[in-house]
Amino acid sequence: MKKLFLFWVIINTSCYSFSQKSETSIPDMLQKSFIWVNQKATNAVVFAKEVYLNKLTDIPVYIFADSYYSLFINGKHIRSGPSRFDPNYPEYDSLLISKNILKQKNLITVLVYSGVSNSMRMKHTGGLTICFKVGNRLCSTDTSWKSNVNTRFKSPVSVWGGIIENINATDEADDCLYPNLKNKEWEPAEKSDGKLWGVLHQRTLPLLAHRLINPLFKPNDVTDTLFDYKFDKNYFIQPEITLSAKKGTIITLPYQGSFASSYNNRFVYIAKDGLQNFKTLEGFGITQNSLKIHSSAPITIKKINFYNPVYPYRFKNYFECSDSMLNALFKMSLHTLQQVTEDGYEDCIWERAEWMGDAGIVEYPLSRISSINEITNKPDHRLIQKMLRDIANSSDSTGKLKAHHPSSRFDIHAYIEDYSCIWIQSLRTYVERTNDIGFLSEMWPVLNRQLKEILSRKTARGLIMGREFVIFDNPLKYKVCEGATLNAFVYKALTDAAYLSIKMHDTCSEKLYKDESGNLKTAFNKYLWNDSLHLFNASLTDQPNYHSALLPLDRGIVSEQRISMVENWLLSNANNCSRKMMPYTHFWLLQFLYQHNNPDTALSIIKMRWFKMYDLYVHNGFTMSEGFSGNRPFHNFGIVPAYFFCTGILGVKETAKASDTVIINPQLGSLNYAKGNVVTEAGLIKVDWQKRGKRLYFSIGLPVHTNAELRFNNMGNDVICIDKRLYKLQKKTGYQYIVINKSCKGNIE
Repeated sequence: MKKLFLFWVIINTSCYSFSQKSETSIPDMLQKSFIWVNQKATNAVVFAKEVYLNKLTDIPVYIFADSYYSLFINGKHIRSGPSRFDPNYPEYDSLLISKNILKQKNLITVLVYSGVSNSMRMKHTGGLTICFKVGNRLCSTDTSWKSNVNTRFKSPVSVWGGIIENINATDEADDCLYPNLKNKEWEPAEKSDGKLWGVLHQRTLPLLAHRLINPLFKPNDVTDTLFDYKFDKNYFIQPEITLSAKKGTIITLPYQGSFASSYNNRFVYIAKDGLQNFKTLEGFGITQNSLKIHSSAPITIKKINFYNPVYPYRFKNYFECSDSMLNALFKMSLHTLQQVTEDGYEDCIWERAEWMGDAGIVEYPLSRISSINEITNKPDHRLIQKMLRDIANSSDSTGKLKAHHPSSRFDIHAYIEDYSCIWIQSLRTYVERTNDIGFLSEMWPVLNRQLKEILSRKTARGLIMGREFVIFDNPLKYKVCEGATLNAFVYKALTDAAYLSIKMHDTCSEKLYKDESGNLKTAFNKYLWNDSLHLFNASLTDQPNYHSALLPLDRGIVSEQRISMVENWLLSNANNCSRKMMPYTHFWLLQFLYQHNNPDTALSIIKMRWFKMYDLYVHNGFTMSEGFSGNRPFHNFGIVPAYFFCTGILGVKETAKASDTVIINPQLGSLNYAKGNVVTEAGLIKVDWQKRGKRLYFSIGLPVHTNAELRFNNMGNDVICIDKRLYKLQKKTGYQYIVINKSCKGNIE
């Protein structure tokens, strides 16, 4: 059982009990102002101090706690946090409080759970620090704060996907969220050493959204022992319940998900007599669009609210076409992406871990063409920036990066070689699009240490020894060998590092990584090519498979004279490959098919393989699943096709810089029309394609000062109608094209 800490705070506006140094920065003040309780092993505590304000005003509050906090003002819940963190790089939250402040005495309370170890937290020591900005003064926590270890909040149980909260309302005579501080259980807080944490940094991400979700169906009976709330979709939720019960009644929120057998409940509440209220600090996902509330004796639910604490995406993209199944899959994918993103890209609602492979290949591509940063009005890259830093903080003495972080997990999945390469790929993509050289400089030593560790595995043949691509559909998963997929991932990482070396003006590293990638490509094509089958062997001792064809081609390690042979095999065997692959691996397969102008094969694969997930749209919760059978719903793997609806069907290709000409290469296949919006670095691109006979009619909306090159494969004619004007297309090898901008006029009258 893990540690829980509850902290209650009351602050005096005169700030007599606070350190006051206007020149002190907020991070410095927070670092110096950590407090805890005298029982070091205690993990459920409340701290308190009173606040007096002469006038109503917005008060900036800066707060951090290890592991979790919930902030209350005058008994009203304000915010929970902080974002997930490595203790070496904690991030504090910044809030403005005003509407809950009274003109005179104010009571501020903070619930802190400490010592938690799960997919988002590393087991560490308990601590809390708060800084208030009152006028030009900074007022922070100190030993004048009171603490209470005997409250209704008990130790939570750490589980892989979060915590199980335990609240026993019969265990306190007073309301610990609105107490009488003169009672003897309130003791002075103790100062804690801020050096136990690294320098505190301002939160990277915006605060989570807190949208109210209304159920479609509420139980008819308000007094019962079982309440079943139905929703239009699956959601990640935080319930808040006001109820009447008899003392000792046990109320539970059962866990739903793939690992339900590991622990039965997500929340346990033991009621006191009469009217009472509780809100979970922890969020959790519901499946089958339903939440059941159980109680050991009849209770009366007076009021219940369901909140949706997820990342505040600002989705600006849109997709609609002539196929209703594809339309549904697109909506499901965005909803699933929203619900599995909190303070980081997550895999699913039962793990909630930041897996680098999931984020880099599936979530980051879809989110950056879907959502904008409300500050820059450009694609939102903040989630991947934080994740890159989170993973970087896991770098050990050998240079290895963990597959997900922050967590204390160390098992077969702690380090995954191909995920380390995807970290480098994602860093390159982030830098290409943001030109954030400062962040690259921060990550640069980590990248070099990781590649040094990888290159230390080079064999006499010049290949890298390690575990093969660990995704579950790879026949060689986890096998330690000189494998095709691992070496393909390493090659891509080396070429990405060479590109980033140029950004860093590091000519020595540029030469090293170019030389190493060239040598690896030579060795790969020499030792792994199968002359009789005209494919790459999966390893020195294993025959070719679909992974050893698809991934080396995608990663660019195939020599030029062999590319067409591998491509032709994949085009001939795409359907067979699909039947052996999980949704995740289809990212590379669909990308290959659209790159080779094969939209009908791509669409037939999506409609065949994603049919059971589409069935969930109608019957079972509106979220995508990890596998094609519909098993393990509420997982990011299933969202893969949505990216290609925008970049393939609509044809809006991603640009690395806002100044680039946007390439639009629509591939409708058998569809009659498709329309939508796509977020790019240049701005929002709006397109509308329609087939009428043999002619394609097109409408386009471009940002100011943006050019677009429209490309067409196998048009059948050389004329297109764009915004009611006819254009004659020019020809290049393999396609027809035209460059347009806002000032274009039709060249055929």
